[in-house]
Amino acid sequence: MIVRALLQSFLILGMIATVNCYADNQVLQRPKHKIVMVGQNITITCAFTPLSDNSEVHVFWWKLGESVFMQPISDMRKHVFKRKGQSTFQLLDVRLREAGVYYCGIKEARARMNNGTGSTVVVHAAPHTPTILWKTPDENANVYLHLVCETVDFYPEDVTLQWYKGSSRIITGIKTTKRLNKAGLYQASSILHESQPVLRGTPYTCLVSHTTLQAPKISVHLLTGSDPDIGPKFHLFTVGGCVISGFVCLVLGIIIGRHCNLFNCMVTAEDGSPASGEMLQFPEGSGKGNLVYAVPHTIGSTKRGMQMHKERCTEYAAVK
Repeated sequence: MIVRALLQSFLILGMIATVNCYADNQVLQRPKHKIVMVGQNITITCAFTPLSDNSEVHVFWWKLGESVFMQPISDMRKHVFKRKGQSTFQLLDVRLREAGVYYCGIKEARARMNNGTGSTVVVHAAPHTPTILWKTPDENANVYLHLVCETVDFYPEDVTLQWYKGSSRIITGIKTTKRLNKAGLYQASSILHESQPVLRGTPYTCLVSHTTLQAPKISVHLLTGSDPDIGPKFHLFTVGGCVISGFVCLVLGIIIGRHCNLFNCMVTAEDGSPASGEMLQFPEGSGKGNLVYAVPHTIGSTKRGMQMHKERCTEYAAVK
């Protein structure tokens, strides 16, 4: 009886010691919390202390809320590595839907499974560079310009869109809307109604700020005469400028024509035909003096350019 009682006591003490041993075998995970961008990779490490060097250890990974363990073989983006006292889970090309809490579990022979401390994965997506579109304003509205700034595919929802005219921020006349798309990402648009007259060459800037961005993303729209919103105003200036330019060209043409006539020294006969190689003499008493004019033959001249022109305009005089 005494021996039997001693054996039972030793057995109970052994069970208590085993339970305490497993209770002290805590499974730690790193990192506890991680923010990753869509498309990036993440690695989670599970560290534990084996009960013995020869014990066989089984490692399991799962995501909170899912009823099955991860099967890396069925998904090439998921990889599990194991070595003594450590297991690593790697997830490649992270998707938005893969945000959540991940656990590892350690199971050794003749022991219950010990769960890890958990790792929270948060997935973000940065907004795209904004695009600015012009829209035709309502004819009945007192609006000179209608611009729309859009950015897409960002997460979480909080985003800020700001407008600048030159270096001055625009406060009024802005309406911003956000909506969720089928992929679970957000997109936002900001509408600007400019109630003040606009000038060609004025830059309008849309600035997007988000928690995923270290610096805002910017897009600039430079007003030109081709913009339909300001086209009628600038077309008037263009037509007016063309009319003025045409008038100036006409005046210059007249002045140049008269200038050429004054310096055209070709002598013509009484019938209006050019006098080639002839000696012409003014009648006596004509008030011109005793000057004899001669026109040289210039067609056969070997001189070129300005020299030939001067030859045509050379005045020959002889005193009788």
